[in-house]
Amino acid sequence: MESSLLSSLSSYPILGLVATIIMIMIVISIVKSLFRLASILVMVGLVLVLFFGFSPKEVMDKGANLAGSGSELIDGNVIQLLFNAIQTEDFFIKKVGEDTVIEIESLGINYNVSDLLNQLGEANQQDLNQIIEEEKGD
Repeated sequence: MESSLLSSLSSYPILGLVATIIMIMIVISIVKSLFRLASILVMVGLVLVLFFGFSPKEVMDKGANLAGSGSELIDGNVIQLLFNAIQTEDFFIKKVGEDTVIEIESLGINYNVSDLLNQLGEANQQDLNQIIEEEKGD
């Protein structure tokens, strides 16, 4: 697929130029959006410091706590979703280099088994080990 795409782009330079311009426009719009988001966050921080009497350190700590709690929430939900999918979906265990990876085709997910075990609770770890052993036995 990639080689046919590259060969068609090299065969038709105008198509390649159009694709390049579109990609540059997409990257520029993403960067602009990030700058807008950053400027909004800076303005909120300035308002908190100037008008509500927060110290800059407090504002930074609140931002870090908010980002940390958001990532913990996402990680917890994703890990639980992944564990539930392993229990109900077809999955494959394969070696990638030195790592053992669980692949769930229906979700299009590949996940490192040791990372998953580290993030699951004790009861879920035992259940996952049992599921993996059953899969290896088949």
